[in-house]
Amino acid sequence: MKISVLLFVVLFVSQAWARGKRAEACVTCPEGWTFWGSACYRFFNNPKSTWDSAESCCNQYSVRKGYNRRLGHLATITSSEENSFLLKLWKTIRRDTRVWLGYNDRETEGKFVTVGGCAPKFTFWDKNEPNNQGGEDCAVMWNSNKNSDSGSWNDVPCQNQYSFVCKISL
Repeated sequence: MKISVLLFVVLFVSQAWARGKRAEACVTCPEGWTFWGSACYRFFNNPKSTWDSAESCCNQYSVRKGYNRRLGHLATITSSEENSFLLKLWKTIRRDTRVWLGYNDRETEGKFVTVGGCAPKFTFWDKNEPNNQGGEDCAVMWNSNKNSDSGSWNDVPCQNQYSFVCKISL
């Protein structure tokens, strides 16, 4: 009797685990989003938004992974490869010289953190940036003459209105 109950429990758990793994393997990005690495990305050009409004917009999107929902946020970049991918994607649809990223230093000046409050795994600040020139607490990827469209980052006032890129990590 104990062995049959144990066998039943093992089979039930293993089947549930396998169903969850199959569900995770079938995760797809929402319509209009681009898959790269282990995330979905989407640029929003219109309307332009403040940093807070852009983050709120990103939070309206999510992907179901197994039994969990993965919420969208302003993009945080974890590698030079991801930064290059986003720059190339942005160039195909760009209508603005700046695009919001998911970093700010509102809590402690000079200490940029992700939208989740963590230290960045990767940064690509332009020369002499971040510089907090005039209350600049939020990050953008930007295209300026001085950076030759390298995908480098700048800090700007969070109340400015720009295009933005959302990311759903899978």
